[in-house]
Amino acid sequence: MITAQEFTNQLERLNRELKKFWEKEDKVACMRVAISCAKLLNDVASPIFYPQKFILLTDILDNFGTLVLGRMKKLTKTHSRGQIVITDDDMNDKDFDWSVIPEKVQEVCMNWFLKSACIREVLPRMYLELALVSCHKFMQRKVQQSDLLRLSKMVRGIAEPLCASYTAAYLARVGNSINPDDKDYLIILVDFMFKITEKAVREGNAKCTSPEQYFSLFEPAIDWLFQCVGNNASKKLFAQVFEMYDNSKYKRVVFLQSIIRYFPSEIIASATTTMLQCIKEHYPKDSDKLKLIKELGLTLLKSPPKKNQPKLDYLNFGWECMKES
Repeated sequence: MITAQEFTNQLERLNRELKKFWEKEDKVACMRVAISCAKLLNDVASPIFYPQKFILLTDILDNFGTLVLGRMKKLTKTHSRGQIVITDDDMNDKDFDWSVIPEKVQEVCMNWFLKSACIREVLPRMYLELALVSCHKFMQRKVQQSDLLRLSKMVRGIAEPLCASYTAAYLARVGNSINPDDKDYLIILVDFMFKITEKAVREGNAKCTSPEQYFSLFEPAIDWLFQCVGNNASKKLFAQVFEMYDNSKYKRVVFLQSIIRYFPSEIIASATTTMLQCIKEHYPKDSDKLKLIKELGLTLLKSPPKKNQPKLDYLNFGWECMKES
């Protein structure tokens, strides 16, 4: 079996190859390297190494997207005879007129997306589309909520739990960079995350030493997904996500901890009694209770409950937990 260091060296080689082929303007070879990296994310033969592998591989895919974006900028300047120079600030400027992009550049950009759309396997096709997402503007097109919804529904078709969870996290990361206020697709991903982790807990993984070790591999993906959905969330959105948590079969600390940590503190403060009830009923282990009590306390420091009773309930329960531990 390949070691973690050997695999890391292999990925570093792929990254160097990508840059070398790009400098030679061998775009077909670059596409091949990017597809190879995306396909490697299907491999969960060494689950312990998967989170690290995900970071290394998505870094290469991000580099690929950056190279294509740089080419689109360069072509725009060339085909407009130097009249249109697109800066990083322009990429984020909502008022920039993208209709001035030369037709030839639009064709080249469209060709990159057509190449990725021709990939037969779902996972590489998704990852490449997401890696190229910044280039949409060169086709005079913004990434719509409907695009993110379509991709979130595709994630639900990935059967392997670890692979599906990290694909959801990558989609959330890309979607958050486009518009952090779009939440509809995130609701689909959060609902899916509860279901796919239930499957993971139920089935387990023989290559992990314990169910706890296996589930810990999902926690970075869960944490990031809840960070995206909780940022500036409304009370209605909080109610939706909390209902999913409440209806889930396996109550894991990371889910409630992420809800408390990432949803607006004033919303959590108004639900202090509910949070305390969940901690009491769902987490018999003292270590889990203390972890959640600490998280809730940090949130309540930002926005204390308006009524005195929830404050007293929190303090009393907190002392009780500390005395028992």
